[in-house]
Amino acid sequence: MSNIGLLSEWLRWPWIVVYAVVTVVHLSHAIDTDCRQVWHSNHVVMAVGMGYMFLPTRLKAVSDEVWQITFIIIAATIVVWVLHLWATQRTIDFLWMISLFDVVAMIYMFAFPEAAIAPLTYLLVIYFILETIVWMGGVFDHTRQWGRLLPVLIHSRLYSRLIFHEPLVGSSSGRERMTLSAMAAGMAYMFIIMQSGM
Repeated sequence: MSNIGLLSEWLRWPWIVVYAVVTVVHLSHAIDTDCRQVWHSNHVVMAVGMGYMFLPTRLKAVSDEVWQITFIIIAATIVVWVLHLWATQRTIDFLWMISLFDVVAMIYMFAFPEAAIAPLTYLLVIYFILETIVWMGGVFDHTRQWGRLLPVLIHSRLYSRLIFHEPLVGSSSGRERMTLSAMAAGMAYMFIIMQSGM
């Protein structure tokens, strides 16, 4: 990932600070005693991983392969958890799907440049820009109607138990929304840098 080494220092370190703040905010939630621990823990690891991506090469001590394996394990854990909820007839929060997609994007990011597919990368840029806007606008605070937006094609037993609101993070505070939007914005930015070689 030599192209990341070309990232200007005055842009690199502010992003590292942003991800440090995201880590602290979600870590504070992860150590709470409510049901949000696992969901926030996932964002802690993602924030650390993104902060690591912005570090200068000379400061990196962990290989990209280790990060890939880490996020593969996280993705597999989310899949197993969702399947468990499905098998036990429990509701499945839609945000688990968002988290799974984000983690898979992290795997792809750490697989650069070997696994780079330009059209896919630009689609991810668009997706994370949209996710930035969605989190910033607090859309997931008011998404009981989201189910109507999904295609009838995917209606299934799984679909019937998806819930389209936000019990995982509750009525999210402005601080939470800002950290989640910052996370998504940084991912979009990193994909642009990696694909363009800036």
